[in-house]
Amino acid sequence: MSEQAVDMLTQMLIYLGGSVVVGLVFQIWVVSQVRKLADKTKWVWDDVSVEALGRLPFLWIICAGTYGMLLDLKIRAEHQDLAENLLVCVVIFSVTVALSRLAGGIIDLVAQKSQSGLPSTTLFVNGARLIIYLIGLILILQNLNIEITPLITALGLGGLAVALALEETLNNLFSGVQIIASQLVRKGDYVKLDSGFEGYVTDVKARSTTIRSFPDNNRIIVPNRLLASSILTNYSLPVKNLWVIITVG
Repeated sequence: MSEQAVDMLTQMLIYLGGSVVVGLVFQIWVVSQVRKLADKTKWVWDDVSVEALGRLPFLWIICAGTYGMLLDLKIRAEHQDLAENLLVCVVIFSVTVALSRLAGGIIDLVAQKSQSGLPSTTLFVNGARLIIYLIGLILILQNLNIEITPLITALGLGGLAVALALEETLNNLFSGVQIIASQLVRKGDYVKLDSGFEGYVTDVKARSTTIRSFPDNNRIIVPNRLLASSILTNYSLPVKNLWVIITVG
């Protein structure tokens, strides 16, 4: 191995090793201290932000060290451009993950504090995360200089075929959106269907709504399209029924 190769390998080990050490110290000490401070405050938004970060600061420090290594090493320009583009893609993806976690946490938090009964459902959270991931994917493709217009056209044609094949699934999806948007059935409401099933609404997912029966606490799975078209009694609207308050709690 030539002396130049040894020097380059040494530089790489110094940059990467130093990045790992700094990243571990930052993640273990700084982030943990920030998390403790967030737990002590009454402001809940900082807790959501810290949870969204997770272990990503460690990854970002590694990326920063790798970028510094690329600037210092003397490598071919095309190889350096490729490495920098891949590094940017990693950063974009990690930021996308953080934003998707933050969006899920914000939806849950707003749902808990909302006075209008905004439902915190899997459908809402997954929908927000899907939009963020799609934006992140577009940014990654643009960074790699991949033309997205033909891809969107192909996805549109393929999506039409998929829509025809998944007609029932999409029907349940749109029915779930309708259930959430109308707020005629909300998470935590006590409802009774015309089929005789009754209980608490625990979640509205893309395909079905989950109801916890009372008093045996069985889980009832109702397809959203059936729930949207059924005759339903909601004992929690417009105000919680006195019978539900006394009997069910």
